Amino acid sequence: MMADHLSDFEQVIYRGRTGFIESGVALMHIRYMRLYRETHRTFEDYCRERWSISKAYANRLINSSRILDNLLLPDDTLGYEPILPMNECQARSLMKLENPALQRKVWIAALKNVHDGKVTARDIECAIRSLAS
Repeated sequence: MMADHLSDFEQVIYRGRTGFIESGVALMHIRYMRLYRETHRTFEDYCRERWSISKAYANRLINSSRILDNLLLPDDTLGYEPILPMNECQARSLMKLENPALQRKVWIAALKNVHDGKVTARDIECAIRSLAS
């Protein structure tokens, strides 16, 4: 039973190397449910040996994946699919702000100021500075 969970989450990580949110959520479940113990003594060993990533990077993925909840409002009726961070670095820049409403405000400002369609961590930092002034 536990092996099934581990396998399911590992498949998400394997596929999710193209998407940090899914990988972060899967790693969070593996860590929380201690599924790594089926094959490894510690979460750090699991991350290093199974995925060739450090525990610190795994934790950054986990923490960054949580930003999604802050950027999506439960009552959003935008009428279109929202644009969300595409990588861990973008999300990490937003995580510096503890207030979810401010995170949303900064993200929207960063999206509005980008002309090539690609938001960078630098764009987010600029939005933070402009909203702070």
